[in-house]
Amino acid sequence: MPVSMTDVPELQPGVLEAIREQARSSPEATTGGVLIGWVQGEAITVERAAKCAVVNTRNGELEFTPACWDVAYAAATETGAESRIVGWYHINPRHGATLSAYDRSLHRSLFSDPSQVALVMDAGTGEIAWFGWQVELITELQDAPKKGPAGEAEAAPQPAPARRLVAAISLLAVLVLAAAGTYAWGHSTATTRVVAAGSNLRPQLQAARSQIQQLQAQTSSLRDQLRAEAASTADIQQQLQTTKDKLREATQRLQASNTTTGTVTFMYQVRPGDSMFELAQIFYGSGKKWAKIWHANPSPDPNILIIGSWLKVPLTTA
Repeated sequence: MPVSMTDVPELQPGVLEAIREQARSSPEATTGGVLIGWVQGEAITVERAAKCAVVNTRNGELEFTPACWDVAYAAATETGAESRIVGWYHINPRHGATLSAYDRSLHRSLFSDPSQVALVMDAGTGEIAWFGWQVELITELQDAPKKGPAGEAEAAPQPAPARRLVAAISLLAVLVLAAAGTYAWGHSTATTRVVAAGSNLRPQLQAARSQIQQLQAQTSSLRDQLRAEAASTADIQQQLQTTKDKLREATQRLQASNTTTGTVTFMYQVRPGDSMFELAQIFYGSGKKWAKIWHANPSPDPNILIIGSWLKVPLTTA
């Protein structure tokens, strides 16, 4: 499984048009749904947008209800055996094609898999933007052109170090051509003034070369830092998986050791990446039973878990 996604997902025909039609039908409403598709390596393909028929909003923000999840899982089952939930989409009439702080919190809680993405659409302009996990950050995916409301392709902006490197290389090429041209003019016309101008370009050429070397060193250092962070993230995910396996084994032993029917409460401390859906998968064998944990821990929003807090997990003994 990749630790980050850098490519904008590929949309099957009709997916984006269905989302745009949903935006046109309710231009003043906050709506959305779940994206269904498949993942191959670091490439995501979206083949269906499962619209949430009933949407609860919190201060104009999108919330995922149990009914919406039922629609999403049914759509994934109908689409094919290899299909899965690859992310979500949000049609926003208020703050444009960007993720709000609440959206980012929702993405961390419900779509913590490194291969899951978010599509945000401005309901007024039709502009879209893709967001995904890069290491442990939710950032905009900008390595492919974005489509505006009329379908025009816009070039994705390059990172600042890359822009500086391209500019320095361009300057070097201009200076080399200028120096070569000056040399030819000096010999062909024997004009001392033009030859002197060629000499004045040499310090600028040397400075451009020095700048390119510095930028190359900075780029190499950044690559090393990203590799180190990716390795650290992989270690944390492995430790988290080990802890979850131990919890599953402890739950099974607890259920096996009880001979009377009843309910016991297991206290679980929330860790990074946890969600009620995932905990229900561990303790009950099905993520669709997440409401049991929610009822035992009443809160205004079951989608937001505070890292380090304790949850009551009711378990039925046989």
